[in-house]
Amino acid sequence: MANLELDLSEFGEFESNPPGVYHVKVTGVTEKETGESSKHPGNPFWNVEMTIQGGKYEGRKEWTNVMLPPYQPIELGRMLKVCPSFAGNQKAKVSEDGSDLLDEEFIIKIGRQRGSEEYNEVKKYYPLEGNEHLLDEDDDLAP
Repeated sequence: MANLELDLSEFGEFESNPPGVYHVKVTGVTEKETGESSKHPGNPFWNVEMTIQGGKYEGRKEWTNVMLPPYQPIELGRMLKVCPSFAGNQKAKVSEDGSDLLDEEFIIKIGRQRGSEEYNEVKKYYPLEGNEHLLDEDDDLAP
C-alpha cells in the first residue's frame, strides 16, 4: 500500500453539535456487540449514524446506540415509532442488518451526557410530519 500524504493544518479539533433539536436522516447502521464489562456481555446492538438535514449544522453527524433483542430494545422501539415506514403500526419487522432504517427521517432532541467524559445523547425522538414547529431557522434550539 502506498503512503498517504496529508496536510494536517486542514484538520481542526472535533466539536460536538450543540444540544438542540435537529431534523436528521439515518445514513448508516453498524451492528456491534457489547463488551465483556457491560451488563449483558456480547449482546448485539446497532450504532445508528444520523446526518443533520438543513440549518447551520447541515451535513454534520450524530450517533446513537440501540440495543437489540433479547435485552431491552427500548431505544430501537422509540426510534421505529417515529420513522415514517413504521409509524402507526403496533408491530414492526426490521431487517437483521438494520438496512430498513436507512433514509428514514425524523427529529431528534440531543442533550449532553456528563460523566468521565462529556458527550451528546439522543434524549427524544419526534416524527418529522407535524413537528416542524420544533425546528427554528437554524434547525437547532437551545435546550
